Amino acid sequence: MKRLLFTAILFSSYATSTATAALYNQGTQTDSVSSAPFYDFGNIIKGVPVAKIFKIFNPGNKPIRIRTIDAPLYCEVAAWTQKPIKPGKAGLIKIVYNTDKSGVFNATLKIVYYDSENLKGENLVEDILVKGLAY
Repeated sequence: MKRLLFTAILFSSYATSTATAALYNQGTQTDSVSSAPFYDFGNIIKGVPVAKIFKIFNPGNKPIRIRTIDAPLYCEVAAWTQKPIKPGKAGLIKIVYNTDKSGVFNATLKIVYYDSENLKGENLVEDILVKGLAY
């Protein structure tokens, strides 16, 4: 089973296109990119949305496509790469967490993807774990 690998990147310049900037930058408390399948938001202010962008790398030899992303309560999948992710290329997933409750939170997002050349093929699943403390 091929699995998505999360790769680290640093943004040293503004988004490469206006469309990408409009899609992924929506004025939340934090907008940064992560490569790990786990992210700790740390302390956040209750009721103030925080965002994280995850970069997904396809190490395989066939294009993959994200079918769905299941998110728990208070965690929204704001955007993700809709086109097939070619071998050796990357796609993005932006999540926004916004809670009206104080306390520790832990959330698991399930990314369901498939080989885009075989639409009836096996679905593959990756998890992204996020946690933090809302006060």
